[in-house]
Amino acid sequence: MTKEELIQMVVDEITVSGSLDIEVNEKEVARIIEAEKKYVHREWRDTVELRYGYVSVDAFRRPEFKASRTIQLPPCVWGVEEFREIKDSARLFGINDPDLNFDRVMNSDLYLAGPFMSDIITSRTISYSFFDLARSFTLYDIGFKFNINTKRIKITGHDPLNPVLIRCYVEIEDSALYDDYYFQRWIIARCKRQIHRVLKTYETTLIGNVQLTAMYEEQGKTEMDEIKETIDKRQPPDWFLMFP
Repeated sequence: MTKEELIQMVVDEITVSGSLDIEVNEKEVARIIEAEKKYVHREWRDTVELRYGYVSVDAFRRPEFKASRTIQLPPCVWGVEEFREIKDSARLFGINDPDLNFDRVMNSDLYLAGPFMSDIITSRTISYSFFDLARSFTLYDIGFKFNINTKRIKITGHDPLNPVLIRCYVEIEDSALYDDYYFQRWIIARCKRQIHRVLKTYETTLIGNVQLTAMYEEQGKTEMDEIKETIDKRQPPDWFLMFP
């Protein structure tokens, strides 16, 4: 769906396809769409998607980075989940094989070597916990802070010696966002509240001496509250806190 089609949908919904003698300013609807896009990209998980980016080593050698220790990201980025160096992590025990990793070695040793008894499992777990601890001293992840307003990453950890992989959340295409049912209803509800604000400001009376009430404000607020509740149910947190 295009932006023009979404605007026409909003106009038809509010005026009941022209049945109500209410003039909806399309320029104001377009402004509301642009303003609400920033809100939903920030708060609704389905309006962003996980993407991968790449930063070369040269970017960390420039005078601009050394002066501010920041990396500027595009405006479409709304969150950074991972910022780590790209190293040859496939090398294990001197064997350069991408199919050989720590988890596969441990699983093969536990399940294929020797009898499957509790003592052997305990000893293997203790042995491999040492290797896992030793791996933690190899710095892959880089300490960083991301500012959602400036779209800049502040490097608080070590200077990367290798290319850096960025796993970040990028806003989806506008056409896909405009097709989202809840975004459509959200814009309609927001426009209803805005229309009520304008009409009640000037105490407008419709044709037939129809007096405006708080109908649009109440409808808009109710719809927005229902959408918020629905969105919150669709995106439960992936973490929790436990207190004694």
